[in-house]
Amino acid sequence: MLRGLASRACLGAAAASAVSLRVGSDCSRSSDTTEDRLASLDTWFRTQVKSGVLPGAQLLVIKGGKEVYNGVEGYADVEAKKPMTRDQIFRIYSMSKPVTASLALILAEKGIVNLDEDVAEYLPCFDQRKMRVIVPGGDPENPETEPLKAPLTLRHLLSHTSGLTYAIFGDTFSDKKLREQFTPAELTNWLSAVPNSRMCEAAAAPPLLFQPGKHFHYGLSSDVVGHVLEVASGTSLDTLMQREIFEPLEMVDTGFYCPPEKAHRLAACYNAQPGFRSALLPPNRCAVNKLEKSVGLHGGGGLVSTAQDYAKFCRFLLTGEATPGGTVLLSPASLEAMRRNELTGDIASASYDKGAVSNIFLDLSYIFIKLHPFIT
Repeated sequence: MLRGLASRACLGAAAASAVSLRVGSDCSRSSDTTEDRLASLDTWFRTQVKSGVLPGAQLLVIKGGKEVYNGVEGYADVEAKKPMTRDQIFRIYSMSKPVTASLALILAEKGIVNLDEDVAEYLPCFDQRKMRVIVPGGDPENPETEPLKAPLTLRHLLSHTSGLTYAIFGDTFSDKKLREQFTPAELTNWLSAVPNSRMCEAAAAPPLLFQPGKHFHYGLSSDVVGHVLEVASGTSLDTLMQREIFEPLEMVDTGFYCPPEKAHRLAACYNAQPGFRSALLPPNRCAVNKLEKSVGLHGGGGLVSTAQDYAKFCRFLLTGEATPGGTVLLSPASLEAMRRNELTGDIASASYDKGAVSNIFLDLSYIFIKLHPFIT
């Protein structure tokens, strides 16, 4: 989900998305955009860069299908004094998740997957008979477990109600057991070199945090979705995304790595530190070396992209069309499903601003809400 960028911001993190607007020093703006609103954005983002909260940023506004505001502020590499450019390539981390979710619905419409089918049909490691679930209310360090009461489905994975966790963020019993499945080097490198098949086997090993569908928890769900799509289609995730999304949308700078001829455009990687000052991440914490191909084609956070490319993807989320008036890649019904809150009851009351949000479907709705005033 998008909030995964908040605490581990790559350079210009939110800026890599057309959800963002625009910073000050090198800009282009259209006369049909409210000047006062954009000027206030200029001031705010310029302040963030000058104060060191952001090392640099690019922000973009699209309205009526046209780019009306685009510009950059600060550096793509602070230490090298390399200015941010409008064709900057960013590690987009969890902004990969909506792409994976879109791909899942595209393949569902083609009959390749079924959102309510048992995931074990594709990945036997998630066999209901083998999996265990933590019983609530017990000893958190040595919890009692029970059998999985119903099959785990793609719908659970897409809504982050699967009960899976993330080895690199939390500290629950299941997180600790999941970390045991990986080497220290793999954990340091954010699992970027772990193949999808092994990632899924590891994810299925610890007990689930809860029975699927009962609660929301941010975890490896989208990564598992990516591998389900690979197995169901018989095609690697990078090839699937290229064929089904990137080529039709003409997203020419998006993929799982940055090729040599574009290496100079890849922004350095920074992390928010206490006090909200930017700090350069060591190379092995940049999720990881995006200048080389990796076996870790993770649907939850492996992509690099540009603001322009992601704007095309966001426009697709509004219309379902590859290009304005062009081929329809996703039906109105599936687009509506992406915007619909799939969480129910108390789970659905979570607020994005409180950091407890939702699910991949809500991610896409969040993008839609943020974009709507500017691009419709």
